[in-house]
Amino acid sequence: MKHLFYIIPLTILLISCKTKQSIINTTSTDVVSANVLINTHQAINTDFNTLIINANTAYKDNKNDQSFTTDIRIEKDKQILVSVKVFGLLMAKALITTNEVKYYEKINNTYFEGDFSQLGEWLGTPLDFEKVQNLLLGKTIQNLSEKKYESLNNQGFYSLNFEDENIKEFYVFETSKSFLKSQVIDQKNDKRQLKANYHSHQEVLNLLLPIKFDLQATQESNENTVDINIEYRSIKVNESLSFPYTVPNGYTKIQLN
Repeated sequence: MKHLFYIIPLTILLISCKTKQSIINTTSTDVVSANVLINTHQAINTDFNTLIINANTAYKDNKNDQSFTTDIRIEKDKQILVSVKVFGLLMAKALITTNEVKYYEKINNTYFEGDFSQLGEWLGTPLDFEKVQNLLLGKTIQNLSEKKYESLNNQGFYSLNFEDENIKEFYVFETSKSFLKSQVIDQKNDKRQLKANYHSHQEVLNLLLPIKFDLQATQESNENTVDINIEYRSIKVNESLSFPYTVPNGYTKIQLN
């Protein structure tokens, strides 16, 4: 339990527009070009001002195995507030903005303030605000327009693959609407991997959002694997929100190892 409540907020982090969702009309054996697949995925509507998400979350690593509830508030492209609760009691809170990550946890009375470079080193893949937001919205972590991907038909699902001497990326999409089923970012030189699997999606006021998914971060250097399972219980769109965050008095600042 020692590290549980400051690991979680950092890891899981990090409708007014009615854009029509594109649909790919093909058979289950067709191979769709990478550009068509990328454009169709990027056309999925995730246009909103704010989201309020209440979720059940389960966390497991080599030493801890715990379940709790998570309240997530998102102001799109600006800030994400994550509150971790056990039996209704607040145990940790994290505020993620476009240039800063900060949190506090009540088990050890500690807090952290830093940029995304420290969080990316700990998780095993470079992260920024957009990538954390994309994880929660079921979008690809990487910008698919920046590389040349190979398109494949993968057992009835479409997939994109990229690999060079440093990194391997693999994405799997549902065939007709191209929502994301899984993504894997593998840093080969550093022997680090971040994986996300999206098991189910739901339309909420014209938004197509994941409602059940899991994240896995693995680092060979410390022989540790972090598994997080998340299920959204309720989602509210475009409500007025506040993002209260204040570190309690007497807490000790820490550095991520």
